[in-house]
Amino acid sequence: MNQVDGRSALRRERPTEGGAAQARGRLRRAIGAAREILWGLTLYDSYHESMVEAQRHRDAFDVLILGEMLGIPLMNTTVGLRLLPYAVGDLAGFRVRFLREHEVLEQAPHIH
Repeated sequence: MNQVDGRSALRRERPTEGGAAQARGRLRRAIGAAREILWGLTLYDSYHESMVEAQRHRDAFDVLILGEMLGIPLMNTTVGLRLLPYAVGDLAGFRVRFLREHEVLEQAPHIH
C-alpha cells in the first residue's frame, strides 16, 4: 500500500466539514423558530396594543395640527404652523383613517 493511498484512505474515513456546518445551520434555524414562537406567545399582544396606542396618539396629534382643515378650531394657527412639518408625512394616511366609516364592532377589542 502506497503512502499516498493511505492518506487518501484516511481522508475518506474522516467526517466531512459540510455535515457539521449543516447541523449548525439546522440548530440555528431551530433556535430562531423557538425564539419567534416564544415571542409570539409572550409579547405579541403587548406589541400590538402598543402599536394601536401609538397610532391613536399620532391621530390625536394630527387632529390638533390639522383640525382647522376639518373644521375643528382647536389651536392657535402659529403653533399649528410650527408643528406642521412633523405632520405632513402622514397626512394622506391620517385623512384615510379619520374620514373612513367605522363600525362599533371594529373598536370592540381595543375598548378598555
